[in-house]
Parts: sequence; structure tokens; C-alpha cells
Amino acid sequence: NNYNFILYKNSEKELEIEEVYTPNTKTIDEVASYLNVTNKDIAKAVLYSFDGKVNMFLVRGDRDVNFTKVCNVLNAAEHEVYFSTIEEMEKINFLMN
Repeated sequence: NNYNFILYKNSEKELEIEEVYTPNTKTIDEVASYLNVTNKDIAKAVLYSFDGKVNMFLVRGDRDVNFTKVCNVLNAAEHEVYFSTIEEMEKINFLMN
């Protein structure tokens, strides 16, 4: 994935989204470094699967997703929830080339 969607806040517009080319970046640290911002300034998406569905959770770049809270939100037991597979992400067209 060589693109990331960047969300900006400014005084004139509430929110503005821009697609930014981020070549050769795979981790949140690499994206932040490439964009010359801190992890705290950006968000990351973490995908978990449960009951045949892919669920996306957004969290600030310097934080980790709390797995117990994920299970609570999904109303699922911990053994039923897992990181989404590449195949599951491709099936919902989440991955971009």
C-alpha cells in the first residue's frame, strides 16, 4: 500500500481529507517519518475479523488498540476475534496497489 489518507483540521474547514503518496512505508513510524510528523499527529487503522465480517478500528498513531475493548464492542469472546487476513482485506477492496 503506497497511499495513506490524511485528515487535516484547519480554521476555515472542519475537516479536509487528502490522499497522499507514501512510497515504501509499511508501519505507522515509517509513514510519520515520511510525512515529517509525529505518530501522535496521525491515526492508524487496525482490522479485526469476527463472525465473517472485517471491522476497522482507528486509533491515534502513538497508541495501541485495546483488544479487550475490541471484543466488548463486537460482543465477542476473545478466541472469536483475530487480525483480518490479507485475503479478507482484498475481498472488501481494502488494499490498494
